[in-house]
Amino acid sequence: MNQHHEWDYGTADYPQAGEEGIAFWARNYLLDRKIPARFFYYFTATDTLVPVGGLICFGLTRDQDMVCLEKVDSSVWEVSSRSDGAHSLINSNLDAFLEIMAICEEVISGHERVNDDEQELEEEFIERWIETSNDLRGRIAIIDPPSLFDGSYWSDFLSDVANGDYE
Repeated sequence: MNQHHEWDYGTADYPQAGEEGIAFWARNYLLDRKIPARFFYYFTATDTLVPVGGLICFGLTRDQDMVCLEKVDSSVWEVSSRSDGAHSLINSNLDAFLEIMAICEEVISGHERVNDDEQELEEEFIERWIETSNDLRGRIAIIDPPSLFDGSYWSDFLSDVANGDYE
């Protein structure tokens, strides 16, 4: 699905990835997969690919934690920016990460935007976002069941979608 998806914010190009070694391999791999430059504010691609243990950082979360690719199985991990370096699974593989982002972007981008500073959020508006979150949860569960657990990247995102606060 991702190969044909036009990302709202364009694709990442990793201009400072390096010309050799693992950064070169990772840059080519990521460019081939058409990583989005940004996914709302939940993911922003970095300019540089940085080794983090056995992982490669290729983006940042809204909280500035690292989004990393595992070199062996292409799983995607969130690595804490705190000194403890704790990490948590985002997706079982990069293709699932991209497919889920593409589905979420398509579904959410189709919704009418409301500036909550100008108007009270009506019950119908709130219910629509809850339904959207539930629909996306079902789709994510089919694509990559291990990615949905309490406190996970996608569970937190869906909670924010249900509140209309995903950006």
